[in-house]
Amino acid sequence: MVDEVLIGDVSAKEETFERIFDYYKNKRIALKLENVNIPTEEIEKHFWKEHKNRKDFSKYVVRSTSSRVEINTEIDPFNTIERKAGSITIDNKLYGRYNGEIQITMVNLKQDDRVNVLGKIKSEEVALLKYIKDDVKFVLKK
Repeated sequence: MVDEVLIGDVSAKEETFERIFDYYKNKRIALKLENVNIPTEEIEKHFWKEHKNRKDFSKYVVRSTSSRVEINTEIDPFNTIERKAGSITIDNKLYGRYNGEIQITMVNLKQDDRVNVLGKIKSEEVALLKYIKDDVKFVLKK
């Protein structure tokens, strides 16, 4: 039970306060990205939406609850490279019923032909992934 939070950083940016407020009000973490390559409009439409981690969360990846049920097309394999911590991925048609599931890796994972890498969370943002539990939402930002 916290009544107030004091921030003792006189150089804090307005964006920092906005992100703290967003988490406090909406239980949502915005993650900044780099090197994003989204191959289709269908994937892009869902990629930028608000996501929520699955209740059966993993210590290896953050898993979006909605993407695989909302993406109705088979995704072809592409950019199936090693997944460094902070990689944003989407499972392709070789993964069967998981086709379309968007994930963010929390640890380094080896290459898998069933998993396409779409981009990466900025390195300074990767530490935030551990706070995305089953009741916390996340959005991906350019």
